[in-house]
Amino acid sequence: MNPYRVNLNEEEAKYMLIVGGNFVYSITGENELIEDFHMAKYPVTNKLYRRFINFLDSEVKFFSPLLTPGDYTKKLFKMAAGIEGFAEYLQRKTLVVDVLRSPCDNMVGFCEDDKPVVGVSWYAARAYCLWLSLLESDDEVTDLYRLPIEKEWEYVAAGKEGRKYPWGDEDLTPEYANYEINIGKTTPVKSYPQGATPTGVFGLAGNVSEWMENPDHQLSGNRPVRGGSWSGYPESLVCVWRDCDSPDLETRHTGFRVVYQKA
Repeated sequence: MNPYRVNLNEEEAKYMLIVGGNFVYSITGENELIEDFHMAKYPVTNKLYRRFINFLDSEVKFFSPLLTPGDYTKKLFKMAAGIEGFAEYLQRKTLVVDVLRSPCDNMVGFCEDDKPVVGVSWYAARAYCLWLSLLESDDEVTDLYRLPIEKEWEYVAAGKEGRKYPWGDEDLTPEYANYEINIGKTTPVKSYPQGATPTGVFGLAGNVSEWMENPDHQLSGNRPVRGGSWSGYPESLVCVWRDCDSPDLETRHTGFRVVYQKA
């Protein structure tokens, strides 16, 4: 089986095959089963997220002859109607594109093309996943792409063996990840190959925390984040660390990556 798939709508972004299995999930303490799926090798970059914003900003059908910004927006509001607070979030400004645009888009140290996009809310990340799904399915399927479910993310980071860090149990040093303001800003997503998982997934510790798909199991309405960030303490980079935030929060510390799982 091919170890990855390529998404042509994301400039050939690679999605690594994650072979499912059982592992002990830190939240439940139970042995949990994970099905096969594909996880993006890197978090979504500024360059990729700007393509999404450019699509919304234009009536030119330069991505798909079957998907216009107007069609997309209708389906976005339909999806948002079933998620607490999402529709209200989309109506914060007159234009949806202005709601979804990152406030960090021109911020020096965070806005370079090859760095992970930050300043995106959970709602904006989900809007991006919907866009990818509609592009690939010619405006028919809404859920080909999504954010990782929290236990999937931990399974990729920690593996069946329960690694302390994505790379293993070796002590955390600045060669493995961007953390504790040792650089003071985000770094390109292809940095720190030593910190990748054995399956080749980069950036699961440090640089940016990542939004999860599922609601938090304790704080209703909030969404979990995983992985620590460029300003995070060392303990936030272990695979079992978690936090949760309001889904409308936009910070320089949080980005996202995408999962593909075709039914």
